[in-house]
This record gives sequence, C-alpha cells and structure tokens, in this order.
Amino acid sequence: MDFIEEITDEGAPEFAVTGIASIERISAGQVRLTKYSRRRDGNVVVFHEVWDFETLKRSQNMYAKALAEIDRVWRGDGPEDGRRREAH
Repeated sequence: MDFIEEITDEGAPEFAVTGIASIERISAGQVRLTKYSRRRDGNVVVFHEVWDFETLKRSQNMYAKALAEIDRVWRGDGPEDGRRREAH
C-alpha cells in the first residue's frame, strides 16, 4: 500500500514501540504522543511525536487501511505461516 509518491529515507532510526504512554495537548492545535517500549528493566520512553491535532485525526483512516492491508497479506501464527503470500 503506497501512501505518498515520493519519499527519501536517509537512514531514519527505527524504534520498537510497545504502546502509547501519554497524549498531551501542548497548544491549541497540537498534541504530543509519548511512545514507549516495554523492556526487562521497565518501560522506557523511546520517542515523542508532535502532531497537528486535525492531521492526527485525519490519519486514522490511513492507519485503518494500512492495518487491513497488513492483516490481509500477513496471516498466520508460526514462523512459516507469517510469510508474505504474494509475490514480492
């Protein structure tokens, strides 16, 4: 599923996220989502995202489409079942 036509990824970091620790309103139109990763030594904040609130609300439809596509393409419980069924 493609969301935009052009993108440049110059080695952006990747984080394992377990969940959202908090959502704060930081101005009239902005919210900050604090995301964390559950580790053996406890929950660790891995990053904060600042969103325009209206953009965040509109993005929920995009996330729903992406999750439906992932669910359709990646099915299964074990290491063999989870492999992509479509040709790459």
